[in-house]
Amino acid sequence: MLKFKKGIGSEETPFDTGILDGLSDPVVIVNEKHVVVHYNRAYKRIMEADPLSNSTEALTKSKSITATIKKCLNSIPGLNVEIFMPNPIGLYFSINMWRLPELKSSGPAWAMLVLRDITSEKKAEEMRADFVANVSHELRSPLSALLGFIETLQGPAAMDPAASKRFLGIMQSEAERMSRLIGDLLTLSKVESGEH
Repeated sequence: MLKFKKGIGSEETPFDTGILDGLSDPVVIVNEKHVVVHYNRAYKRIMEADPLSNSTEALTKSKSITATIKKCLNSIPGLNVEIFMPNPIGLYFSINMWRLPELKSSGPAWAMLVLRDITSEKKAEEMRADFVANVSHELRSPLSALLGFIETLQGPAAMDPAASKRFLGIMQSEAERMSRLIGDLLTLSKVESGEH
């Protein structure tokens, strides 16, 4: 038979929630109304106010979390959702959820949410996307210049040695610029593959 333990608030939970304080990841327990009934020290550190008795939607400003908790309470195991928590400093979290107790029962049920900070990963993704956009723009300029000079050398400047010499010099510097950019991309790719 399942024994219930007193949480931080007045509501009982299916285990001694004091053990959650030993976890480094933020953990929160919510009831069937999506109201926080227990949290650990790590969760408290990321919140401005006492999260107890607040709804998860109010704390996270995320409507998707409510739908995911509802699925979790209906015994769909191992659910995951990503959220952005604007307060206090704006952090991204990946949240894994489990139903407590694990099996469907006629009694009360809770959802345990374990949060993993993925802010640095999200920022790295944004930086990578910005970098790719910038490099694409930087490559487009010398490539356009090269194509323009090739067209000119094949047409109007075909018989003009002075213009040909000047255009070839510009084309060489633009080609070297492209080569440096591609070299930077290859270096970045090697660094990233080394990290993984």
